[in-house]
Amino acid sequence: MSSLLQLRTRLRTIRNLNSIFEALEVVTVVRTKKVKEPFQGLERYLAPLREVLKGRVAEQKLADKVLVVITSNRGLCGGFNNQVIGKAREFLARNPGTKLVLLGRFGEARFRKHAVPVAFADHEIVEKTEPALVAELLKKLAGLKSEIYVAYNTYKSSVVQVPQLYRLYPVPAELASEQNPPEILLEPEPEELVEHLFAHFLSVRLFQIMLDSQMGELSARLMVLNGAIDTSKDITNKLTIQINKARQAAITKDLLEIVSTAEALRSQDE
Repeated sequence: MSSLLQLRTRLRTIRNLNSIFEALEVVTVVRTKKVKEPFQGLERYLAPLREVLKGRVAEQKLADKVLVVITSNRGLCGGFNNQVIGKAREFLARNPGTKLVLLGRFGEARFRKHAVPVAFADHEIVEKTEPALVAELLKKLAGLKSEIYVAYNTYKSSVVQVPQLYRLYPVPAELASEQNPPEILLEPEPEELVEHLFAHFLSVRLFQIMLDSQMGELSARLMVLNGAIDTSKDITNKLTIQINKARQAAITKDLLEIVSTAEALRSQDE
């Protein structure tokens, strides 16, 4: 049985951990609110762009493939990273020779151990997701002159994140169409306008994917932290009960020793 001092030390440790978990929970909730509003608005922004571009972007044949893998920089997010890495490995098994672009420290740490060609890595953009940074990232990806695929977790709900593989370039599946595009008056020149709109669409769509992944990560982390806080509270309650029992046992033992000593002294006096 643990001593009273050991139980108190353990209780203090659990309470300190619980304080850290609660602080992380607050930070995660604040970050989720900041990401949620632009994330929800982007779909409404992309809808008319899809309508204009669908069936109008010319397909290109590219020999090489690049896979962008989006993971997190931190842990405490359950199976979030393992899901994406599993999806990426399936793609690499089907497409040997694919180059990797690793966004997030967790993915880089896992893939650097294997003999997989890495084009480049970026950690900052995973947490500091801004349109300007995403546009710079897209320029780097375009400079590789390859088909671009993205492996990421898509946010479905606060408890569900689904790993997905998305073809970003040369033509996303959502813009491909076997039918003739609807008649829309485009000015000044249709080809020039489509080219500029398509470049803008890719930048915004990649931004949406980054936010999608971030929403999934934050939701997964919030679930883990909630579970950790509940568990730490249960352990704290159990330890408190054990400490009270141990203290009562110690008091009872001291009282018995006092009574025994008093009885022994009384016997000597008689």
